[in-house]
Amino acid sequence: MNNKRTSVIFTRHQLTEEQAESILLPAVTLQELAGVTLETDAEALDTMNQMLRAADAETVDVYGVFPPILRQAFFNYDWNGGNVLVRLHEAHSVRRAAEGERPTFEFREWKHTATYLISL
Repeated sequence: MNNKRTSVIFTRHQLTEEQAESILLPAVTLQELAGVTLETDAEALDTMNQMLRAADAETVDVYGVFPPILRQAFFNYDWNGGNVLVRLHEAHSVRRAAEGERPTFEFREWKHTATYLISL
């Protein structure tokens, strides 16, 4: 592994300036990979592996939105003998739109929601 610590931005949406500024750098953006629909466990495992290989680090902070099938892949490969520490961070946003209006969100902060030790 080339890096001690790297951040991965895993979202199909463009980050706001405030969201981007609060991410630990250096960061790898995987917008295209985050836009893929995950239908099977194998696809989720492949996505997880692509994400971690792109980061190429011992500690990876992943910022974004994580579908349950991807969370399950991390959970299934979490074990004490792993060599990559993965920390998932999700945006804490509040809804600001009135009922019936298009939803808008105000970003507050990234919340650390899970930690895994994965073997590559």
